[in-house]
Amino acid sequence: MNRAIPAILVLCLFTACQKQDHDPQANVFFIKIDPSVGSLTSRGQGDTFFVSLVNPQMVAAVPLVYHLPAGAVVNSGKKQGMNVFSQDQVGNLWADTVDLTPSPMHILTVTWANGTTKQYAIAFKYETKFIGFPEVVRDAYTNSIFFDGETMYVATTKGLLMSQYDGFADYFLLGGVTGPGPEVNCVYARGKTIYAGINDGLAMSSDGGKTFTTRVYKSASGYGFGVTGIAVQGDTVYCASGNGMLISRDGGASFDTTTNGLITPGNTTQSMWCVYASGSTVYAGGQNGLFISHDGGRSFTYNDNLKDPSGLRIRVNGIYVQDGVLYLATIQGVAISKDGGQTFSNHQPNGVPWAGQVAVNGNTISVATGKLDITTDGGQSFTTYSGEIGLGKNVTSVATTGNVIYCGSQNSVLKIIPRE
Repeated sequence: MNRAIPAILVLCLFTACQKQDHDPQANVFFIKIDPSVGSLTSRGQGDTFFVSLVNPQMVAAVPLVYHLPAGAVVNSGKKQGMNVFSQDQVGNLWADTVDLTPSPMHILTVTWANGTTKQYAIAFKYETKFIGFPEVVRDAYTNSIFFDGETMYVATTKGLLMSQYDGFADYFLLGGVTGPGPEVNCVYARGKTIYAGINDGLAMSSDGGKTFTTRVYKSASGYGFGVTGIAVQGDTVYCASGNGMLISRDGGASFDTTTNGLITPGNTTQSMWCVYASGSTVYAGGQNGLFISHDGGRSFTYNDNLKDPSGLRIRVNGIYVQDGVLYLATIQGVAISKDGGQTFSNHQPNGVPWAGQVAVNGNTISVATGKLDITTDGGQSFTTYSGEIGLGKNVTSVATTGNVIYCGSQNSVLKIIPRE
């Protein structure tokens, strides 16, 4: 019976059994899936298979067909009859329906005609849950995601959302308007204090989002400086803006515009995109690269080590730091430094020369590249996920809490839970 459950990405682990006493073709075994449900693709040397689901939100179980040599049997499914599935080999089919909910792995035992047995694992790699936006912000895009404990804040193109228990309990319209709110680029929250970056400044709340005070930052010509990144250390608030860094040392009561060390040759202003603070060290990324402060943002130094092969500065879109390792999402991919920015290794997820955001948990690096790209080997290889696990057409943001990955796209956030 069909029922709606969280979408699953199925990882089929397959190793061909070898026999030495007769034709190895007699032991060929493979799996197929009903094309109306999904498709099966192989990776690597052909011993790992992924099932991509057509509609992952509406699948309760995956129908599979096992192709076995003549005389072989399996411990799961039901025999369907004889068929010719390889040259001069008559085999048989077994149909099986594998429930995706109770266990992260389905063990299949094949017994060959000579009595030899072999176990195969059908492992369910990810469970995913779709968290849709409320109607008032329908079709909005996700700009960034932030967690305060178990509370998720989502900055969107039509306002700021708050989610608890995998549902959007509240939305904040930032100014008392009755329709969708202004675009929110980024958000930072602790308890009842919320900072939201908007296109012409910063909106702040001290009552959990019931009311907001907006600070507008504009140039002499009236051009608004949007806040695109926020980091907080104690009472110090760092905001990446279109005119350097906005820094408050009194919890947001007042801000100073800091450009000390942020102006690069040929520029009168410095457009910043992101900021990350750890103690007195502040990393700021912008249109012209990476800047680092070791005195709490009082002065910055341009990092001359982050350049493309032609020597041009690389725009930095996102920053993450874990255990002293610096991860940057750039227009050239993912740059990783283990020595505080002195040297970088650059990685392009599946050849895509652009990364919007990066989040790290342990050895798992998750990157928003329009799709979701994940690496567990330091960037040497990436696996790309998109519609087969329920992701929207354009993954615009990524965040992690524990080993759970959250991806934002249009009209939704997808919660991705490893099942291994």
